Amino acid sequence: MNTRKFYAYCRVSSIKQKQDNTIENQIFEIKSYLKRHPEIIVEKFFKDDGISGFKEKNRAQFQQMLNDLAENEDIEGIICYDLSRIGRSALNLLQFIQKMDEIDKKIITISGMKIDTTTSTGKFMLTNYVAFLEYQANSIRERLQRGREIAIANGVVMGRKKIELNEKEIVRLYKLGLGCTNIAKIVGSSSTTVYRRLKKLAKDKKNGINIRGIYAK
Repeated sequence: MNTRKFYAYCRVSSIKQKQDNTIENQIFEIKSYLKRHPEIIVEKFFKDDGISGFKEKNRAQFQQMLNDLAENEDIEGIICYDLSRIGRSALNLLQFIQKMDEIDKKIITISGMKIDTTTSTGKFMLTNYVAFLEYQANSIRERLQRGREIAIANGVVMGRKKIELNEKEIVRLYKLGLGCTNIAKIVGSSSTTVYRRLKKLAKDKKNGINIRGIYAK
């Protein structure tokens, strides 16, 4: 019997998910699937615990899995409990599916909308699902753009609200020995903005600011 090597991915985010669909439960279901398909071997389980499916960059194990997939030709693809473990948004799922297609890797999900792209039926299902995701993502973008256009037409100023910094207060706090981080918390700004403002104010010797004496904290 020819064996086929896969990686497995599991993820939970919220406390409720940890209760209802734990990492352990997902691993159990995947192992049960493997017993029914002895030709498939999972080389490694990648697990992200307590991390949202909307924040792909924060999922260290997910990113590591993608890197390892791209580097290992003998790994055919990934197995996961369902597609929601991969990502919660249409855009995230679409990007993942496109990435898997680029590196010629397969996807198997064992729950929900069961997909197996090692088969022609699975490929067909995924193709239709991708088309749906693209439609959904485009619809969201169009609604957001339309919302912006309506807001601008009604006089709404788009973008982050500009915060007016009290330079005298910044200088006073600096002279008390506070660093940029603590000053920023007090004046309601970012430490980077405070640092840049202090650096600018240091050019005027009347302010009594030593650029070398500006601390992060």
